[in-house]
Amino acid sequence: MKKLKNLSIIFGSLFFLLFASPSWAQDDLEFDKFRISVGLFLPSANTGVRLDASNGMLGTTIKFEDDLGVTKKKPLFRVDGYWRPKKRHALAFGYYDFERSGSNVIDETINFGDQTFVINTQIDSFFDIRVIKLAYTYFPVVKEKTLVGLSIGFNITDLDVGLMIDNTSIAEIRSVSVPLPMVGFDVIQQLGGDFSLEGSFQFFYISVGSGDARVFDTKITLIYQITKVFGIGLGYNYFGFKMNKTNTNFTGRFQLHYDGLMGFLNLTF
Repeated sequence: MKKLKNLSIIFGSLFFLLFASPSWAQDDLEFDKFRISVGLFLPSANTGVRLDASNGMLGTTIKFEDDLGVTKKKPLFRVDGYWRPKKRHALAFGYYDFERSGSNVIDETINFGDQTFVINTQIDSFFDIRVIKLAYTYFPVVKEKTLVGLSIGFNITDLDVGLMIDNTSIAEIRSVSVPLPMVGFDVIQQLGGDFSLEGSFQFFYISVGSGDARVFDTKITLIYQITKVFGIGLGYNYFGFKMNKTNTNFTGRFQLHYDGLMGFLNLTF
C-alpha cells in the first residue's frame, strides 16, 4: 500500500506540473506513427484466492506462493505498442501471459469451491493470468520535449485457477474473464541525446450488486533510440488487481499484485 501511495504522489505531481505549464502546442514536433515493443518481463507475484462453495459456505483464503508452492517469479514474453494516426491521438495495446504452477504438501485443511483438501495432502496447483490492454490517449499538452496525455481504455484479465490431487478425481478448476474500463494519463519526456523517459498510470474501481473490482497499473520506461527505427529500453511495471465476485462461475475473493523489471526492443516507424 505504501508503494502504491508513493507512485500515485509521483505521477500526480508530475502530471500537475506539466499540465499547468503555460507552454502548449508545438506544431512542428516530430512523432512516430507506429511502435511495437517486444521484450522480457521479470515479475514477482503475490496471489490470494478464496473460492466459496456452491452452497454458500466460505472457502479458505489461500496464498498460492506460500501455501501451495506456486512459482513466485517467472520471466515472461511481453508485447506492447501503439499507433498514432495524428499527433495528439494514440491507440495503445499490450499483451502478456503469466502462467505458473506448483506442488506442495499442505499443512492445513483447505476448502476450495466444492472440494475439501485435507491436511498433509500433496496438492498440485496452477494459476494463469492473461492480460490484454487496449487504450486511447489524447495529448492535450504537446511541447517541444514533453507530451502529456489523458487515456481511457480496457484491461481484459482472464484467470484460470485450479487445485487437484494427482491420480484422483479430486479437483477444482475455475476460469473467469474480467473486462474492466481504465482511466489514467501518460507522460513522455525527451531527455538529452537519444534518451527518453515514458510513464503511464491507469486505474479503475467498480462496485455493483454482484461484487466489486479494482485495478491499478503503472509503468515507467527509459528508452535509448539507437537508430530512427530501432531502440532499446529498460522499465518497471506494477500491477494490482482485487476482486470480490458472486456469480455461477466464481464466488469468492481474488487478489493479485506483481511488479518487476523489463527489458525490450523497440521497432518504430
